[in-house]
Amino acid sequence: MKLVLLIVNDESSQQSDLAHKALSSQETSTLWSLYDRMVIARSSRSMMPVNMAPVLGHLPVIHCSSELACENFQSLSSSNLDEVRQYDLDFVLQLTPDRLLGEILTVPRFGVWSFNHGDPEKISGTPPGFWEIYRDDPVTGAFLQRRVDGSGIGVILRRGFFKTFARSYCRSRDNVLFGSSDWPRQVCRDIQRSRADYFAGSAAPAKAQSHLFPSNLEMIRFGWMSLKAWVRNTIEWFFHQQQWNVGIIDEPIHKVLDLAERRRSGIVTGTMPPSVRWLPEEKGLFLADPFAISRYNGSKGGMTIIAEEYPWKQERGRISITESSDGYTFGKLTPVIELPCHMSYPFLFEHEETIYCIPETFEAREVSLFRAGPSLREWTKVATLVEGFSAVDSTVFQHNGRWWLFCTSQDAGSNSTLFAWHANELTGPWQPHDANPLKIDIRSGRPAGTPFMYEGELYRPAQDCSTGYGAAVVINRVLALTPERFSEEVVAVLKPDPDGPYPNGLHTICVLPEHTIIDGARRTFIPQVFAGLFVSKARRLLRKLRILS
Repeated sequence: MKLVLLIVNDESSQQSDLAHKALSSQETSTLWSLYDRMVIARSSRSMMPVNMAPVLGHLPVIHCSSELACENFQSLSSSNLDEVRQYDLDFVLQLTPDRLLGEILTVPRFGVWSFNHGDPEKISGTPPGFWEIYRDDPVTGAFLQRRVDGSGIGVILRRGFFKTFARSYCRSRDNVLFGSSDWPRQVCRDIQRSRADYFAGSAAPAKAQSHLFPSNLEMIRFGWMSLKAWVRNTIEWFFHQQQWNVGIIDEPIHKVLDLAERRRSGIVTGTMPPSVRWLPEEKGLFLADPFAISRYNGSKGGMTIIAEEYPWKQERGRISITESSDGYTFGKLTPVIELPCHMSYPFLFEHEETIYCIPETFEAREVSLFRAGPSLREWTKVATLVEGFSAVDSTVFQHNGRWWLFCTSQDAGSNSTLFAWHANELTGPWQPHDANPLKIDIRSGRPAGTPFMYEGELYRPAQDCSTGYGAAVVINRVLALTPERFSEEVVAVLKPDPDGPYPNGLHTICVLPEHTIIDGARRTFIPQVFAGLFVSKARRLLRKLRILS
């Protein structure tokens, strides 16, 4: 992608200028203006001034004056259009809020693109990310569109769903603006590879009410919502830690999910069955991200569970196992893989009669493959599958004759931004998927366990972190998976049992032939965590006081 032209709207026509002044007088309020100057301008990274002269200084500039074509829509003059035509542009990226119509939309080969930070089905308008906090919506949408003449919303080229940080508008705003900033480059990549068939789509319907800047009364409610969220988050941060544990369901995954019924009736939200057999809790740690191998001997079944063991005092996870000869009584936890970095999500699988494990080690910025010895207590690192990438919850499986590796990225968004690699052999070489990142969705991006086949279709468990980390598991049905293309749809949502012993979290499902292994969380007070957080906050406060003095 090469920048070749800068188009600047001088708003020199009297009609356009009057329209903008009238619009501004209706949109802005005293409290919003103060908040914008005193908080957003100082704290939002996306609002920090950047010197663009090295990038834009060499470009030719067309100074145009937009004309008010009809209510709230602008068009370019014929002389400006003639100037733009001389550059034979592929597309124009519009960075102003004006809604354009007329010939300018068809002069570039692929049209005029613009960002919309909102969800056309729920909330849209300006400021970006504000009304989601105001309405207590845990998800903030955004999309990149191709403008269509006479339509408020055009053809959607890219779309994402981000977490709403109600306690911090600046953080929520930055999350959406930076998270969507790479979309134009991704669309250009699709065009170059002849995979941009979505341009042939229709303009999206605008179902949501479009908001303008908030009034003073709306700013008061917004402040109250932010304060409530901050207080709630602070209390949970210090006093309500997640105590995870592992449970066993004596049914295969398709029966737990009732997939046959869900396929007929669409997306169904259910809760975990009350028949979960939970492992006994051990003091001073939690157990999460379980995977398992079954071993059968006559009528009695043996089982080995490998999981993340997190001792609260060490503040770092390691990989441990617990074994059972009958599938009911399990032995003591035994650490089997421990590195200088945090470890979790020990994805376990079998290939050619050999058992492998891929634990999460995002701090090491690599995806490592471990091979089991004669027992699952002995592990040897045999390969590095991906280097230089902070992979989270790496999940490996075979599909249509290829190996696939799905994960999110600690750098790009550990709970929302999905990436994939593929290879002919397990040990590689691994190639990144042409469409990376595959999706950005806080509701269904991060892997949550074993992908599985049911009646010839591939299903991928994923986390729903929209209302909190590990709040629920969604089941995605994969519609297309090739080295060039990927799509999936949510078919089921599985939530913790609100009346069970672990009602506050569910984020891993392991699929076995006759069992389903899960984890669950309850909120509780952990003195070690409280002490560590208190000391950390106190040290940070002292550093700030020294700087101020």
